[in-house]
Amino acid sequence: MNVSRHMNSSRNSAVRIPSPVVRIPSPRAAQQGLSLVELMVAIALGLFLSWGAIQAFLSGKQTYSTQQALSRIQENARLVQEFLGFDIRSAGTYGCVSSEYVSSGPASNLVPDSDKEEFNFGNSVFATNKVSGDPSGDMDLLTPLDPAPVAGTDILVVHTGTNLGLEVAALPLPTTAQVRTNNLGLVATDILSISDCTKNIIFIPTSISVAGTVATINYAFPYAPVVGSSIMRLNTSIYYIGENAAGRPGLYRRTLEGTSEELLQGVEDMQLEFALDDAGNDGQVDEYKTADQVTAEQWEAWAAGGKFGAASQNVTAVRYSLLLSSDQELLEEPQEYTYNGNAVTATDRRMYQVVNGTTGIRSRMN
Repeated sequence: MNVSRHMNSSRNSAVRIPSPVVRIPSPRAAQQGLSLVELMVAIALGLFLSWGAIQAFLSGKQTYSTQQALSRIQENARLVQEFLGFDIRSAGTYGCVSSEYVSSGPASNLVPDSDKEEFNFGNSVFATNKVSGDPSGDMDLLTPLDPAPVAGTDILVVHTGTNLGLEVAALPLPTTAQVRTNNLGLVATDILSISDCTKNIIFIPTSISVAGTVATINYAFPYAPVVGSSIMRLNTSIYYIGENAAGRPGLYRRTLEGTSEELLQGVEDMQLEFALDDAGNDGQVDEYKTADQVTAEQWEAWAAGGKFGAASQNVTAVRYSLLLSSDQELLEEPQEYTYNGNAVTATDRRMYQVVNGTTGIRSRMN
């Protein structure tokens, strides 16, 4: 009986099979990597996004650089008009007479080398047209230009006076040997003008002695200056296009101090025309001519007794045209523009802008 039970117990134990445990893998555990297709899609998307970001950066940089270059050119345009306009308006203004000399009184330029254009104050303005590139600027200069002017450009010479508020003092009375005035820093190397409303003397003092607030100007005057005559310091500005050490063109100015200074870089060319009053000598513009077409008499401010002469003071205004360029090559292709009446295609990818202006000579226009 016990044996039977044991056998039944063993039989029941043998037929019992434990149920298998089914494990459902999680999606994260099932993912072991990327397929080749998925990797290629990811790389393509990354490249596309990177390309878009780079293009946006380059486009923004190009726009910024272009705007900066345009702003620089426009600022140079304003400055060049300021420089030229100020000097041209003041040309030939040497005192009360203001280059409108009457026939009853002499106008004397007693400066040594007055035949050289730096000191030829008889010409309120003077110019040379399409120069050869020689340091002389194709004119009679005492000192050559350095750097030399760029061939094919024009040169403008402007003679001006600076009003210092000085007058010939009454005490002691002026003589043919000396005059007295307030001490405002005059030196013996200055070129001075003493003028009343009928005559003018331009000279370099023999010496100037200072005692407190009084300056005594010593010179062998051709006549005793009139009490109250204005005393002005004169200067000459020569504007031209030259190249700097880097080979870039710019607008240069040389004064009587003798050193040329680069006012603005990126000024490629300057062309000039001059307004002529040759119909009645009434101070009105009748036509424009280039510098090589203007006669010596038309340049001369003092010929035939001044404004009241029949053929004097014919140049009454200056019309200028300048070509400005950017410092860098920014454009995708060379720019086409019109300059001096001609259609031009640039030889590089710089940005170009033409600046035109006309300024009247204050002392010569009604």
